[in-house]
Amino acid sequence: MRLPLFFCILLTLTTFSRADEILSQGRIKAGGPNAGDIVFGTLKLGKRLSGKTVLQPNAVEIQGNDAKVSVPSTGGYWKDRGGIPANFTRLNDRVMIGAAADWDGTFAGYTSNWQWYMGNGIYNYLLRNAQVGITSRYSQPAAVFAADTASSSGLPGEPTSTCCAMPLGLLAYNNNTTNPQGMWGIYITGGRIAGTGSWANEIDVFNASNTVVKLTPYTSSATAGVTLGLAIQSGGEAVEAPGGTPAFPQLSAATAALLIAGNGSTFDRGIVFRQLTISDTFPKAIDLPANYRMRWTHDASDQTEAFISANVGDYSKAIGLQFNSIGAAFQDPTLSGTYGMIQWVPNVANYPTLAGGPTGGPVYFAANGPDANIDVLIAPKGVGALVMPSISLLPLGTPPNSGAQCRPGQIAADASYLYVCRATNDWRRIALGAAF
Repeated sequence: MRLPLFFCILLTLTTFSRADEILSQGRIKAGGPNAGDIVFGTLKLGKRLSGKTVLQPNAVEIQGNDAKVSVPSTGGYWKDRGGIPANFTRLNDRVMIGAAADWDGTFAGYTSNWQWYMGNGIYNYLLRNAQVGITSRYSQPAAVFAADTASSSGLPGEPTSTCCAMPLGLLAYNNNTTNPQGMWGIYITGGRIAGTGSWANEIDVFNASNTVVKLTPYTSSATAGVTLGLAIQSGGEAVEAPGGTPAFPQLSAATAALLIAGNGSTFDRGIVFRQLTISDTFPKAIDLPANYRMRWTHDASDQTEAFISANVGDYSKAIGLQFNSIGAAFQDPTLSGTYGMIQWVPNVANYPTLAGGPTGGPVYFAANGPDANIDVLIAPKGVGALVMPSISLLPLGTPPNSGAQCRPGQIAADASYLYVCRATNDWRRIALGAAF
């Protein structure tokens, strides 16, 4: 006799569980005239007899007249570990596995059980709307998906196909224009309470090859041999429907590749690179193509406050900023040449200010800080000299008298005299001659 498809499914499932546990919400009545009946709420699903389970003909929309299916009891899963039973519930097109099957879909008050969050609490919509629900009873992986390329033999009708070994494939298509709503391709939520261990979403990859395939902002992520921890790509898939029409035509740019945002709380850090994570003599933590900006915005108007960008054009002229124990140095990529430095000093208070000027005006270099009088020291090295192609002394005013405050070497001028401070608070003046 050929069995309906659902009978075949049940026969398969019961190889992983005791027949009286196919529906965890069901129970076996003990004692009385109906002893052994398997019920789910008020629905009778079958009868447990000696060594077998007889399913009710109309249970779970299984239509039949007087048909009965006998399923032998297999004991339990993990026979070598004491026969721990499996827990599997199927109701029409919904499947609940493990602890997820303990919930009957009703709302309930708050409890301290962590499953409350999934079943009845703030995340109740997950299981209430789920078509497949799996919850681990033993604090181990609730589900494991695996695939490899060695066991791939192509696709039906395409024996030479090389696409694609994929343990888990997800497709999220927001296509409801009648009742617009949000959609999440993947949603992960959870956390930890005080006194527990860590919590993380972890992706581990390895490269068991002696070759590192370089990936730059100008090479494809599909380059043979690349090993990527995560690739976020725009445009859906480069798949074409019959006639060459893109299956997912992207008419404008997607909003953003990655958003880090608070959702009722905050992060202590944004992005953290752990020490010794990136190889190479000069580890490249972030690679950007030329002319891409790192930008700060003012507010929701999206106006730029500041940015950092590079568009050198000739990579032999590359220059970067390196902070070291001496200060901040402008250097070449190999750190073998230094183009300028801002040196660190202890107990810093006074500082220089450099500014540009308008058309026809001078550039500005000045000393600033809390001190009332601040020297500007320009110190050549060794026997080097301060070389200035031209020197212009503008009138700084006339000292009120020869004993006015001054320091040796200070110079001032007016229309009649050149004033030189010969010693502390000791001015001398020289009369300016006639025009020549």
